[in-house]
Amino acid sequence: MHEWLTPNGCGYTLNVIPSIWGNTAKAASGMNAALTHYEEEQGVEDSPELFASDTIAAGEELNDPDLVKYMTDQSAKVVEWLDSKELLLTAPLVRLTGESASRTHRPLDENGKVIGIGSYLVDGLVKKAKELGVRTLTETEVYEIILEDETAVGVRGMGKRGNIITVNSSSVIVATGGFGGDLSMVTRYRPDLKGYISTNVTTASGDAIYFLEAAGADFTDMDKIQLHPTAVSADGALAAETILTDGGILINKDGKRFVNETDKTDVVCAAEIAQTDGNVWLLMDQKMHDSSLVIQDLDNKGYLLTGEALSDLAQKMGYNTVMLTALTNTLKRWSNSVDAGKDEDFGRHIDKGTLKTNLSEGPYYAVNVCPGIHYCMGGVKIDKGARVLNVMGEPIPGLYACGEVTGGIHGADLISGNALSDALVFGRTAGENAAKEK
Repeated sequence: MHEWLTPNGCGYTLNVIPSIWGNTAKAASGMNAALTHYEEEQGVEDSPELFASDTIAAGEELNDPDLVKYMTDQSAKVVEWLDSKELLLTAPLVRLTGESASRTHRPLDENGKVIGIGSYLVDGLVKKAKELGVRTLTETEVYEIILEDETAVGVRGMGKRGNIITVNSSSVIVATGGFGGDLSMVTRYRPDLKGYISTNVTTASGDAIYFLEAAGADFTDMDKIQLHPTAVSADGALAAETILTDGGILINKDGKRFVNETDKTDVVCAAEIAQTDGNVWLLMDQKMHDSSLVIQDLDNKGYLLTGEALSDLAQKMGYNTVMLTALTNTLKRWSNSVDAGKDEDFGRHIDKGTLKTNLSEGPYYAVNVCPGIHYCMGGVKIDKGARVLNVMGEPIPGLYACGEVTGGIHGADLISGNALSDALVFGRTAGENAAKEK
């Protein structure tokens, strides 16, 4: 990172990396969509209206209903568009927290194992862009949107050598992500989140807020910042929520479950914070490990503890005999709940078609997790054409935005899998509309 001044004297920190990967590449849970051919093939009953209802309920009705309707109505078309780019989401559909149907789409590798959707999509779309001859400037940071007669006609930025770069264009699309990687900006809007770990890449630093504001853009819901319940305590790496839906459970330091693991993220995070030291263990088994490259990736990076028997794992977790007894009883009770199809303790929805295991047999795996700053629901205001709106609620000609840099779609809280729905639906719309500009 480099400290520098823009020509107008405003100071910024320049984050430059030789890659276009951002938070999207880290996404692991999936993409939500309704009425897709995948749902039809797998016998899932769903609709855009149900999708919208779930999204607005999770957002505590603070969402912009027009944006939500557009996202949910267009979600299946985006899946078809991905199909046309040979980006197939063929994994068995899963039902994540806040969903009324199994609408979360994920990819498989050539061996039939679930893989992280973010890197899969980014790699595939970058490949297609290169085939089309799209030029990409990395290690370059935009600091200004060029306006002529209040119309966006290009951008100005700085390269890694301090050289000023000007790009003239007929339109501008801002897709810079959120600001969850800059803890000073997070605490500006949410002082109560001081000291929390972040799951974000460091370049999710909110630079666009400055240059969009200078261009006259309006913003919404900037204090709506989501915590993710399974951030790896060591460094904020993300243990995907699908690990829970596949059969994982959360255990406190007394060896006990303490929450419905698939409840709303804010509910799960609050329950975690109430536990001793504010962090807990995410427990998995070999069946889950074998079927998920997401879990295998965590293992390969050294995040997971493992034990052939539960007692072996408990010893590595620092459990004493009393804790091990409690953990043994907890797993036995959970296994019985899965077999019975009903969680008497916390009311977790048990879908035997989704769960890969009842955790009755080892080997076992565990990772220490805690709530981590994950997603910024707030951002620049847009309309359903992905056009950036000014403080009067009017579109700024030639200026578009999509993804986490925007606000209004998710309201108070995000359903996991909706971030990619948002980014892909409005990203495609922004591209189509921006291409029409003269």
